Amino acid sequence: MTVHEDLPYVKHILDAIADIKDSVEKMSKGKFKKNKDVRDACIRRLEVIGEASKKSYLVTDVT
Repeated sequence: MTVHEDLPYVKHILDAIADIKDSVEKMSKGKFKKNKDVRDACIRRLEVIGEASKKSYLVTDVT
């Protein structure tokens, strides 16, 4: 896989990180713990990051 082919996966990772940040940056830890919808959305975004990183040569090839 070339770097060019990895770009969509890297974009998914960066988008998911930005979405998590947007969801929680102004939220206290207590509010986060109480808000199941936000927690579930963050977990889903972490899953997206994991899946995209598995498919990306840039992230998985550490030789």
